[in-house]
This record gives sequence, C-alpha cells and structure tokens, in this order.
Amino acid sequence: MMKRCDWATKSLQLMDYHDTKWGVPDYDEQSLFRDLSLEIMQAGLQWNLILKKLDGLDDIYHQFDFGYLAYHFEEVRRGALNDVRGIRNRSKIEAILTNAQIMAELEAQNIHFFDQLWQLVNYTPIDHLVSNDQVNLDEMKPMMEKFKRMFQKYHFKRVGPMTLYSFLQASGIVNDHDVECFRHDEILKYRGR
Repeated sequence: MMKRCDWATKSLQLMDYHDTKWGVPDYDEQSLFRDLSLEIMQAGLQWNLILKKLDGLDDIYHQFDFGYLAYHFEEVRRGALNDVRGIRNRSKIEAILTNAQIMAELEAQNIHFFDQLWQLVNYTPIDHLVSNDQVNLDEMKPMMEKFKRMFQKYHFKRVGPMTLYSFLQASGIVNDHDVECFRHDEILKYRGR
C-alpha cells in the first residue's frame, strides 16, 4: 500500500486532492489565482468543505477567471452572497473579487504576479523534508517575509500568514509532502519551469 500524508487519508476527496493536485508546482496565473482564492475561502473552515463545494465555487466565480471577475465585480458579488453552493462570507467574497481586480490591473501592465512569486524560489519547489506532517515554520520565516511583502506591495486582501502558507503548499511552491509519502519524491521531479 502506498504511504500518504496522514491528513490525506481522512476522506476519498482529500485523498484524490492530495494525489493529483496538492503540492504539484503550478506556473499558470489563472490556476494560481484559483488556488489563492480557494485558500481564502477555506480560512477557518475544513478543506473537505471546500472540496465538496468546488464545482459550485467554480461556477459562481466563473472558473476563477480574474479578468471576468474584475469586470463583473458587483454582479458576481451579489450572486455569490446568495448562492448556497458557495461560501457566503461577504469579506471572503469581496477579497476574492478585489484580488481579481488587482490581477487584471497587473496583467494590463504586463506584470505577471505569480511568476514573480516563483522567481523568489528560482522556479524550484522548496523541499521541507516533512516527517509525520510536522512542518517547521521557523525555517520559512525569512522566505515567508518575502512572499508577504509581494502580496502587500500590490494590496491583495485576506492573505494572512496561514492562508499564504497554505497557498504555497497547494500551488507547489513548497513541497510539504511527508518524506514517506509517495508524492514527495514525485514532486521533486518538478525542477524549474
């Protein structure tokens, strides 16, 4: 039997997410915006809930197309507040839509925000050599500070330390798969763009 990160064995949805998406280096601006938005939605909630609502969230937020969301801010905001398929938290909804506007503005200026994030790690995931799902966040403090400054520079909303770190894990910038997990070594193969 394949060894997985302990958290991934709690449900089939978590297992599928772990085995196919979590920690896989992603360099696509649109996909990374979706990852960030889902982490914002997840704050204070169980990840299983986000996975259960994923299809609805994709519909509500138009596949997290930040160009569309920026242009249709008010329409999407109203719809998201009333749609039971999503997370109806006004602050989270408005943060995602504001972040979409920021992304659209950056794109119009030919600034590739997530590409700048990947540059901070030379397009190579940071391998934490996690054991028993224990992450030493102290070793990440200097790098986290750099990432935090990037998000603050452009005024992204609701990207606190936990949301930021979860995003780095989900998007593959950080490889926090347990060293015994079968995905750990697979992720190491993703070196550079």
